[in-house]
Amino acid sequence: MKAMLLAAGLGTRLRPLTNQMPKCMVPVDGKPILERNIEWLCKYGITEIVINLYHLPEVVMDYFGDGSRWGVDITYSIEREILGTAGGVKHVARLFDEGAFLVWYVDNLSTCDLKRLITFHQAKGGG
Repeated sequence: MKAMLLAAGLGTRLRPLTNQMPKCMVPVDGKPILERNIEWLCKYGITEIVINLYHLPEVVMDYFGDGSRWGVDITYSIEREILGTAGGVKHVARLFDEGAFLVWYVDNLSTCDLKRLITFHQAKGGG
């Protein structure tokens, strides 16, 4: 399974912290929130990840590179203007042509059991 992590937001409510870094790079207990989300996805075998970026994209790309350090393959979608949730996913739809995929707001942290969620989705007829 693949995942799209939505990380294009400006983080205006976290200013001035986000003047120098994108919201997805704000540390939570010493690690960027995006890193925590990538580790969470890996735990459930999701290793093909697309991340959309807008504000200071180079900060994220310099930190994560191709994702190999975390055992994932990262593709970046740089938005010239913020496209919103549906627009961000539609912009890279060609990358998700093989069934179901997960879309996640990267500024959320979760302990959700993705295996259960995916199993439920499939049991109800989802791709």
